[in-house]
Amino acid sequence: MTVWRKLAIASAIGLWQLSSPVWAQAGLVEIEDFDYWQSLCSLQISAADYEAALVACERSIALRPREAAQWAIHSEILLNLERYPEAIASAQRALAIDPQNTSALTYQCLAHSALQQNQIAIDLCDQALALETVEEMPGSAEALRYQGNALEQAERYGEALSIYEGVLTLAPDDPQTLTFKCRTQIELQQYAEAIESCQQAIAAIDLEESTEENLENSSEVENLEESSETPEETSAEAAVQEDLETESLETEDSEDIQANGTENNTEDSSESTPQNEQQQADIRGLALLYQGVAHARLRQYAQAVQSYDAALSIDPRNAEVWTLQGRALAKQEQFVAALTSYTRAVEILPNSSRALLGQCIAFNQLAQYESAATACQQAIQGDALWWESGEAEAWNQSGQALAGQGNYEAGLAAASRAIGIRPGYAEAWSNQSVLYWYVGNLREDVHVAVEEYIRAIAAAEQALELQSQSAIALEETALEEIARIQANLGRYHLTLGQIYTDLSSVETARNHFHLALSAYSAALAQLPEDADAWVNSSVALWSLGKFDRAYQAANQAVALDPNLVEAWQTQAVVLVALEQYELALSSYRIALDLDMENADIWAAIGVVSLQLQTPEAQAEGIAALNRAIQLNPTQAIALKTLAIIEAQSETETEI
Repeated sequence: MTVWRKLAIASAIGLWQLSSPVWAQAGLVEIEDFDYWQSLCSLQISAADYEAALVACERSIALRPREAAQWAIHSEILLNLERYPEAIASAQRALAIDPQNTSALTYQCLAHSALQQNQIAIDLCDQALALETVEEMPGSAEALRYQGNALEQAERYGEALSIYEGVLTLAPDDPQTLTFKCRTQIELQQYAEAIESCQQAIAAIDLEESTEENLENSSEVENLEESSETPEETSAEAAVQEDLETESLETEDSEDIQANGTENNTEDSSESTPQNEQQQADIRGLALLYQGVAHARLRQYAQAVQSYDAALSIDPRNAEVWTLQGRALAKQEQFVAALTSYTRAVEILPNSSRALLGQCIAFNQLAQYESAATACQQAIQGDALWWESGEAEAWNQSGQALAGQGNYEAGLAAASRAIGIRPGYAEAWSNQSVLYWYVGNLREDVHVAVEEYIRAIAAAEQALELQSQSAIALEETALEEIARIQANLGRYHLTLGQIYTDLSSVETARNHFHLALSAYSAALAQLPEDADAWVNSSVALWSLGKFDRAYQAANQAVALDPNLVEAWQTQAVVLVALEQYELALSSYRIALDLDMENADIWAAIGVVSLQLQTPEAQAEGIAALNRAIQLNPTQAIALKTLAIIEAQSETETEI
């Protein structure tokens, strides 16, 4: 369940409730006046003092137990106190007296929705809507908001949106309804429209706060003016005002009763109270949260982070917002900042699987693999509230963390566990393929290694198929992921080609080199600036004897990343194949400048120098070969070449 859906019921029944002392007034509990208790009940509800309202309402019901409206109000109070079964029972009493009481049906709807009995809730909401038009329903804006929330709970978002739009015909600038509309539009993937609705909600709150501030300032000015009046003026004006108010009250009472059937006890809605201020802050926080979610869905991650920052300034202990902010930062590859947000979320909610998984992902990206493995295991043992990939994502990330520590077989087991949980998880198949390749590199038996590489190819092909079938396969990020899998597939075929070359299986080797070249070409079509892919493409071309194209690919790699040792080495190998030994030596020397302790480069310089047939080159070559053996006493090429030189020297001596 998404965070905004989880908050729907809480916000509908009074997200911003403030605790109040239970009402009691000594000497008044014996009043036997229904109108008094009914009026007091309404006033206490307006003040959000629900415990006190419950006392007053029950006194009115005791006096008139057959008043359906009071039973409905009793249900409303119990809803705000989160006593849902009792709220349902009170609403049922109202319906037993008046089966068409829309308020009672609405409150039953909301109570059932809070109890996750969504279909019952929807049926009741539908009954309420069928009885009267929006304009005729008492308290219709509030009632319809309840119905919209229930429809959201049942994932009937289109209908919920229609409800909220109906409410906005009654109250066009109601920030709470605009916020709920924003949330529903997110579920309907109407992200730009959602942002607009949330911005309207925030603007409406700003306007309300500005109006309240102006009223307060005006009141202060009036008080100052009154305090400056003379006692005689004040007394005279007060007498006149008293006469006018007496006459006005008689007229207003008559009009209110005639219009509403009861006295109007509604408080001045413009009055600023701590309750109203808290309510506005809570709605603003929700609107900013949903606005951030909508921006994130549009991949506007910087704007999402700004919205989350604003929401956290209102409620800095909201773990869900910290988690969402971390996710948006991670999408921008700001992993240090993301880790800070995730860590804050974990401090507030230590059992949050999402926040802990976020930590694991950030630690992996920062190469802090031990911490990543710990965070992933904690996530798996957490509250089991996951993102769309579910628990499988935690196992997949755990596999990466273990592989980062060199524990490839344990990492492979974790990736396989992820696939077992979610067989359609392309990323897990991709990681499994990489881990099969690493495990293959550990095998001493070449035939066992080949089996691991074949498994790696099968897993990569499965990952490609799943990614291509994805609903977002044409999106840029998905295409890049497909390209990375293609590059990995090329590496596996290249490895097998080299193995079969060593085994003298020439045709099999060439087949794998062709497959490798095809995979790298596909990868480079999407990621043309991937220097590693150009290097491996060059190796595949060299292996197929296509030296000119291999040289072009190596040059491309060098141009993209002049500090990539493998690029210069590959360029040198191709130049040797083209018999350009001086140029090859230049490339090897650049590679050596980047990695002075590389025995393989020293050995290659030694072999190529010997090809130049000059005394200086011969001396340089032998020195380079000896240096290679100093760095790696088992360097095969250096040992073999020096052995040949020694044998030739002995033969010449004998002659």
